[in-house]
Amino acid sequence: MILKKKLVSFLLLIPKNVLVKIALTAAKRLLSYMDTSVNPCDDFFEFACGGYLNENEDYSYQGKLEENVSKKLRELLEMGYQNKILKGKDQELDEKTFNKIKTIYTTCINENESIKNKKKVID
Repeated sequence: MILKKKLVSFLLLIPKNVLVKIALTAAKRLLSYMDTSVNPCDDFFEFACGGYLNENEDYSYQGKLEENVSKKLRELLEMGYQNKILKGKDQELDEKTFNKIKTIYTTCINENESIKNKKKVID
């Protein structure tokens, strides 16, 4: 908890334009890790991490990575939106994006949800 407070205090010292550049760089990197040609309802891990795995085919720990990423993703989505750094429109967009990802994920893993409804959520 102390480390988290120190990190937040440190981040508050960084000018907003620098934080935006950092966030955009991170977002670009995360998007490059995705494989948007894969339907997330068919294989969410491949959708979320396929781009990274294609670029790093020699990565020999794919099974363990998939397990760890899936577990962490599930934990993050179950906790709900927790961003305390962004403000205003940046925060609104971030929360909206998080909620869309959560909706897609929960719809895709819901076995009782029809394929038609799953496709509607993704589109």
